[in-house]
Amino acid sequence: MRRLGKRIEQIRKLKGWTMDQFAEITGIAKSTLADYISGSDGKFSNLKKIAQMSNTPIEELIADEKYIQNNHCNEIKQVIQVNINLNINANNEDEVIKIVEALKPIIK
Repeated sequence: MRRLGKRIEQIRKLKGWTMDQFAEITGIAKSTLADYISGSDGKFSNLKKIAQMSNTPIEELIADEKYIQNNHCNEIKQVIQVNINLNINANNEDEVIKIVEALKPIIK
């Protein structure tokens, strides 16, 4: 289980939600959530839903713990917010790559 999957599972358990409840609350298929928890990469739109519905800052959901501990959350949040404000459609692979490239200097 990758860090993202661990974090998603942690959030679910902290909220006391069953997988069925988690799926219903987020509007994401139970099988998709299980895939993320098992280590599959999540679609940005779904990760955003998980963050919103669990009241978890998205940077805490997607950032590596090492960088969270190094106080990079605000920088990561700014990059993500700028991209959201620019209405980037994160379902488009090229646009996701742009976001990742923008984050690289912050997390080195």
